[in-house]
Amino acid sequence: DSGFNASFYKFLWTALTILVDDRATCTYAHASFDEILNFYNAPGEQRQVFVYHYGLENEKPTFPIDSISAISPGQGIQLILPQ
Repeated sequence: DSGFNASFYKFLWTALTILVDDRATCTYAHASFDEILNFYNAPGEQRQVFVYHYGLENEKPTFPIDSISAISPGQGIQLILPQ
C-alpha cells in the first residue's frame, strides 16, 4: 500500500516478480494502473508484475502488456527466479 513513488518503485523493480496493490485512479495509498504501466515501459530487465487489491472482481483490469496482469484472491502465480 503506497502511492506512486518513483524511487520506491525503482527499488521494487530490482525483483523479477513484483506484486503491487493498485487502483484505476491514484490515491495517497495506491498507485494507478497507468503509473504502473508507464513505469514498466521504462528501460530495464524483463519482469512479471501482478496487480492485486484493485477493487471488485468485476473491476479486474486488463493490461496491453502480457507481463502485467491482475490476479484474483486465491489465484496461484508462477514466480520468475534469477538465473
